[in-house]
Amino acid sequence: NSYAKQTIAHNNITIDQYSQSHAHFKQADQNYGLKHFFVGNDLKTDVDYQIQAMSAFSYDHYPDSKMQRSVFLFKNKMLNFPLMIDVFRIVSDCSHQYDYSHHYNGQIIRTNFAYNYNNKLYPLGNQSGYQHLWSLAQAKIKHDAMISWLQGSRFYSWIGDCDIEDHEIIFTHLGANDPSFN
Repeated sequence: NSYAKQTIAHNNITIDQYSQSHAHFKQADQNYGLKHFFVGNDLKTDVDYQIQAMSAFSYDHYPDSKMQRSVFLFKNKMLNFPLMIDVFRIVSDCSHQYDYSHHYNGQIIRTNFAYNYNNKLYPLGNQSGYQHLWSLAQAKIKHDAMISWLQGSRFYSWIGDCDIEDHEIIFTHLGANDPSFN
C-alpha cells in the first residue's frame, strides 16, 4: 500500500520527492497524459527493422512543471534483442529535485563512474515511497553515466544523458521499514 502506489516505484520521474498529484488518488485519476504521437505496427519477422514509439505530455501531475515522455522501441535483424530509448523532457520556471528511478534485477557488472558504498543502511527518505528504499551507495556525476548489469544470462545497460552539470546516482534496495521484508 505505501510503496507500489508511489511514483518512485514506477521507473518514472519523481519531483521533489513527492508522488504525482501528491498521492491524492482521486485527483490523480482526473489527470492523465495527453497523447503527442503513437507509432506502432505488428511485430513482423520478414522486415529488416521495426519501430514502435509513443510520446505524451503531462501538465497537471506536478505544479509548475510540464513533462513529456517519449519511448522508442527498435527491433533490427542485426540486433539479438530490441533496443529501448526512454526520453524525458521537463520544463519548469522553478528549481526542483528530479529523481528518475530505474528498477533492475541482477548483478552490477560495470559503471563508468566510481561510487561510495554506505557502511550502514538507512532509508533514502521518509515519505512518498522513499522510506522503503535502503540507500546502498551513491556517486556524484559530472558527465553522462553508464551502468551495466547481468540479469539471468543477458547483459543490460542503462545510459543516462543529463543536461545538469552536477547530478547524483544513488543505488538503493527495496525493503526498508517493511516488517514483511518485501
